[in-house]
Formats: sequence, structure tokens, C-alpha cells
Amino acid sequence: MEPGIEQEVAGQQTGVIDRAARVTRGSTFVVGWAFANIIHLLNQTNGDLVVVVSWVNLLVAVWVLGRPSSAHRLAALAAAQLLDTVWLAPFVPDHQVLAAAVNVGIVGAYLVMRCPDSSDRLVDRMAPGARIVLLVAYAAAALAKYNTDFLEPLRSCAAFVADNATYGLTDAESPVAQVHIWGTLLIESLVPVFLLIRRTRRWGVIFAGSFHYLVSLSPAISVADFTYLLWPLFGLFLPAHDMREIGRRVVEVWRSSDSVVRYDRVPRWVFGGLFVAGIVLAASTGPAVYLFLWLFTTFFGLWLLVVAVQVVRKGPAEVEPIGRPTPGQALLGVALFLLVLGPYLGFGTSSRFTMFSGLRTEGPGTNHLLFPSIHLIDSQNDALVVLWSNGASDALALAVDGKAAIPGVELRRVLQDDAVGARFQTLDGERIVVVAGEDHPLREPAPWWEAKTQHYRPFKVEGVTDPGFCSN
Repeated sequence: MEPGIEQEVAGQQTGVIDRAARVTRGSTFVVGWAFANIIHLLNQTNGDLVVVVSWVNLLVAVWVLGRPSSAHRLAALAAAQLLDTVWLAPFVPDHQVLAAAVNVGIVGAYLVMRCPDSSDRLVDRMAPGARIVLLVAYAAAALAKYNTDFLEPLRSCAAFVADNATYGLTDAESPVAQVHIWGTLLIESLVPVFLLIRRTRRWGVIFAGSFHYLVSLSPAISVADFTYLLWPLFGLFLPAHDMREIGRRVVEVWRSSDSVVRYDRVPRWVFGGLFVAGIVLAASTGPAVYLFLWLFTTFFGLWLLVVAVQVVRKGPAEVEPIGRPTPGQALLGVALFLLVLGPYLGFGTSSRFTMFSGLRTEGPGTNHLLFPSIHLIDSQNDALVVLWSNGASDALALAVDGKAAIPGVELRRVLQDDAVGARFQTLDGERIVVVAGEDHPLREPAPWWEAKTQHYRPFKVEGVTDPGFCSN
């Protein structure tokens, strides 16, 4: 190699090393948070982004990747995510609610700090609140599974998910179903405990990250967005050294590749443009974006998990403290705690971290083994069993022939369409008929605050609806 070329290559490789040296815990979290948002948006819509706020959210996430050291860009991403969540409410998945709680903490910390100069400082400030939010949400999801339906193979959502993930190889009557049920219950119960205990915290992150990678591994189920949201939050429980080292190793991948020469010769905006164009192209067709996401999350996720194991194994045995939350962060944790109590108090059963739990709090009693059901409002019990529908509504078609009872709030959403006609039965046995094209009290919309904040899943009624039903 000629001296001039050798010096050029050496200088370019030095540039990569310099970029790796500038990696911090804050920038590593920001990159993970932005990627989690992109994966969420494309996975939830199968690439069909029809809402303007979702496109804004996507473009802001790409913008953040261009400078992850910027606190202003991180705050902008958090604000865009919150706007997207509020716009789509109440139809938001559980992990989006978790992201919203973290984003409230990010925006709050940004405002209190009066425009911090780096994402590292902002992440350090919001981290204690984010850890509390994650622990509350994860513990709530684990505790929701302590119910009789989750432990019963023919009703268990764990057996249902395992059956779908393995394409029918592990049905509910197989002995393996018990492994999925009790294994899921044990692992999810241990994760918040491992993260709380100082001695187990670092390897608890690896334990939790590995479990969620395995859960999202099958192409038959689509939960990779939940996994990639959890990973940067799990990373906040690692020491700053470990988080920084993981990010540094990702950057240094370029050093061992000949592409580093070409990379340094191409302006950064070209790569940004190509990245955005790739997302737009993938988002143009559902199957293409689904295949892209599965391949990316599977192979990149495995490599990232191996890197994390290596870093934790070789890193210093220091422990990242949970940290003392600010009064605002403590208030945020309390608000989230009240939210997860919603199913037990009658305030909504969806977007309350009860996903795939089989939890039933409707009716005169609950199937939970530990917590009673105390209804402060009657929205959960104000439900109708669907006997017949004219097929104008997919929501009613799924529950027709007495397969499930649907709370009145959700029925009012469906019956806003005058073309929908159906026959219902109350839990007391009274028959109600809604004729297509005719007015009916059930067509009156719920109050805006109730329609925006409360979302209820269909549920089973013992002796009335189909018992073999994973309601959530």
C-alpha cells in the first residue's frame, strides 16, 4: 500500500475510534429509544402509516439518530411520541403506555433542567424515574397473571401464545403447555426482583433481555416492538461503563470492515436520506415491512444480546443504583400505579399491563388469586353478550354466538355506524335488539373523557360465554 493511501486509511480508522470514544450511556440509550420507536411504528401498522402524527413521530426518530448526543432531539422525540399516543388513545398497546410514561419523565426532566446541553445529562436526570416506571409496569404485568385462567391450560393465554408461536406444535393438552405457563409466571415474577436486588441487577438485565428475545423470536407473533422498547430501559439498570461499552462496540463494527473507507467518504446526509427512503419504501407494503422487521430484530437482536453478555461478563462488578427520584418522578410512579389498578377498580381493562394474562375482573367476582375486584364505576359490568350480528362490524363478528361479552363503552363505539345491527343479551338474560338504520340508546356516544381514557376488552362470563377464550 502506498504511504499516502495508508495514512488515509489510518486516519479514517482513527475517525471511527474517535466516534467510538465519544459514545456515552446517554447516546446509547437514545439510539435504542429511537430504534424502538421506529420498530413500534412499523410493526403496529404493518407499514401502513396513515396518521400524520405517526409520520412526524417516525421522521423525528430518524432525525434523532443523526445526533444522539443532543438533549433537544431526545426531548423532541419524547414529545412526538406523546402526541402520537394521545392522538390514538385509548387504542394503544400496553408497551406504548409504558413508553408514554417514560416520555413524560423525559420531557419533565428537560423542562426542569432548562434545556440541558447533552443527552447524557438528560438521561442521567430521567433515569431514576424511568427505572421506577419500568418496575411498576413489569410487576403489574407479572401479577396480573396470578389468576385461575392463566394456570388452566385450556384457557391460558400462555398456552395460546405458545401454540401460535410454534405453529400448533404445543397445544393446550400437551404437557409442554404447563412448562410455558409456569415458566412464564416464574420468569416474569423474577425479573423485577432481580432488577431490584443489587447483587443480581447486572445479570438480571441479561436474564430479562434474553427472555424477551426468545418471546419475540417466532415470526408467528408480533411482539418485537415490546422487546426493543424494554431493552434500552433494561440498560438503565446497568452501570454507565456497561451501557457505554455496548454502544462503543456497535460503533466499532465499522472498523473491521472495508466499508469504513467508503463510509467516511460519503456525507452523513446521504446515509440519512437513504435510511429515510428505505423506511418509506418498506412502509409502502405490509408484507415487505413485516419481513424486514422480523429479519432485523431477530439477527441484530441476537448479536446485540451476545455483545451485552460479553460486556457484563468482563466488565467491573460495579452496580448502578436505582437512584432517588425527584418529587415529580415519584408522582409519575404513583400515577402509573393507579393506572395499573384500573382493572381491579373498574377503570378499564385494556392498556393496563394485563396483556396475555387472562385476567377477569368483570362481573360479581374476579379470577385473580390475590387481589379483589372493587368496582368504583359500573362500566365493566355494563356489558352485553352478542347473540347475532349482521357482519357489518368485525368487533361484533369475533364475539357473535355468545363467545364473549362486550362492555357498553366499546359497543357504543361500534354502534355509531348506522349500518350495524345486532341482537344482544344482558348478563341477567334480557334480550336487546339494535336494528340497522334505526336509532337506539346504545348508539349514543359515551362522554368524551370516558371514550378517550377507557378501553375494555371482551370477557368471559361463567356459564354464559365460551370458557375456552383467551380474552386478552
